Amino acid sequence: EIFAGVLPGILMGFSGFQNNGGCVCGCGVSCSSPFVRWDCPGDIGYACTNDLNAALVAGDPLRAAPCTQQNAGVIFWIRFFCMGLPGLMYLL
Repeated sequence: EIFAGVLPGILMGFSGFQNNGGCVCGCGVSCSSPFVRWDCPGDIGYACTNDLNAALVAGDPLRAAPCTQQNAGVIFWIRFFCMGLPGLMYLL
């Protein structure tokens, strides 16, 4: 039971998982400045407030927050453990 709970984290860690996408704040971690939505290397999302519905002031207002981005290996394991493995267990 413990192994099954730890295995996804181990595999995602070996695949390059980064907490919060490598960002200092954003995506559920509050930023110290009230006008910053996220603070990631190479991209800072500025808005009038840090509310999730606040429109971004600079850059493409529809861009995804970099803190939600993971590499292809991590996405594979997320999909496998959320959909693939349960589907296989259902078929058995």
